[in-house]
Order: sequence, then structure tokens, then C-alpha cells
Amino acid sequence: KLQFLYFIGETSNTSNMLRRAICRGAVKGVQMRAATNVSIEELQATINKVGKGKGGKGMEQLRSALAILQEEVEEKKRNEQKRDFNYYIVHTTGPERIGMIAQVSSIVSSHGMEVLASRATLLGGDFSMMIHIRTDGRSIDKMKAELEAIPDVKSWVHDASSTTDESGTVGPGRVAKVLLITGENSPGIISAVTKYLKKKNAYIMNMASEMATAPLGGPPMFKLRLVLDTPGDLGREEVIAGLKAVAATIGARMNIDSYVHCHEE
Repeated sequence: KLQFLYFIGETSNTSNMLRRAICRGAVKGVQMRAATNVSIEELQATINKVGKGKGGKGMEQLRSALAILQEEVEEKKRNEQKRDFNYYIVHTTGPERIGMIAQVSSIVSSHGMEVLASRATLLGGDFSMMIHIRTDGRSIDKMKAELEAIPDVKSWVHDASSTTDESGTVGPGRVAKVLLITGENSPGIISAVTKYLKKKNAYIMNMASEMATAPLGGPPMFKLRLVLDTPGDLGREEVIAGLKAVAATIGARMNIDSYVHCHEE
């Protein structure tokens, strides 16, 4: 008979579901023995081997319980990681001048902060920079003081430890998409587009817009790029039709240049 491995010391409802399913004889030909340091992959391989060519309620219970257990283990790892590190968002802004981004970055790195992500741009005559940093618990007070001492620059530091998720993944049943829009500049265009996306349950992970010179001296062109966390069934045709309807309500001409998976861009 095949042996089914389970975790010693696990007391979660999910691991109990696994044990009960086996003890009730839901799956024939399976014995249960204790094992330490057993990986999720070993559990999955055992279930797949036992359940090959088999169906029934018992196998469904095992697979369902294992999927939940796997998520519990991953969540535990994420929580442990958060306890080991502190996360902050640093935002600086001030008049444009050469070397400003280098100065801010040098201050952050000199205090041992690890940069996870950053964004920098010029807005009018000012630069604006945001940095997502991770630190092993050391104080950030000296870093904040040095940033605040830069002439004509304003700095804010926000504690993001309770909201940071380093998994980099979207939720089940959802996909990451890139949406590119161009058209004639029109008041309210960003508001109209983002309201439509909210209605479609699309979460904006990144957004950038800019004005560009139109060919042949036409009116200024508007460019908008969004990285979205969208429902898996939100298709290209639906998005194009919906945004064209939105454009019509504000009297704007809008082209959907691209709506693709992030890896296809």
C-alpha cells in the first residue's frame, strides 16, 4: 500500500481535513505515517500517484485540503518574512537639477536600505521620486534627517510594513495586463478611464501619462500606460468597446493601442 505523508505538529483545520479524509477510508490503498520536514511537493506527488485514474469525493477532499494547506504555508512564510524586515516608502520632490536622483539614492544606500522598487519622473519643473525600501530593523531616523537636509527638497517616509507583499503575483483567477491609450488631450480623460476600470474590478498597479507633440502640428496628444490586475475574463474586445463608450461621453477621441498580458508587451 502507498503511504501518505503528513506534517507532525500541524494543527490547522486544513491538515486535520487531510487526516480525516484518509482515516475515514475516503481513498483506498493509502496508509498514513508521520514524517518531519515533509514538503508540499511530496504531499502533492503522493496524492497525484494515489489518485491517478481515480475520482470520487475522497480524492476531491484531499486535493482541496492540500490546496488550502499550501496557501496556509505560503502565508506563514510571508508573515515570517514581514516580521524579519521593515518596509518603507520614501517620497522626495523638489526643483529639477542634475544629480538629484543620484544624491537621494546614495543617502538611501549608505544606510543599508535595500531598494525593492523605484519610480522617478519630471513633473513640470520639479522632479518626483518614490522608493520602496526594505531594512532589517535598523533605524531610519538618520536617513530621514539626511533627506530632509537636502536644500529645497521635501521628503516623506511612510511605514509600509503592514501592507507590503513581496509575492509579486496577482490573485487566483486574475491576470496582469498592460493597457496603452493615446488620443487627443481632453479634460477628464484620466478620471473617465480609471472610473471605468474600477467598474470592471480592475486594480491599477502602475500608471503613467504624458503629453506628446502631435504629427503635422496637430493638437497635443495624450498618452496613458497602465499596468492592471484584472479579472481573467475581462477580454480585449470588452475593454475596447467600453473605453470607446467612455470617450464618447466626454467628447474625446481615444485609441486603444494595446491590451496584452505583461509578458507579451
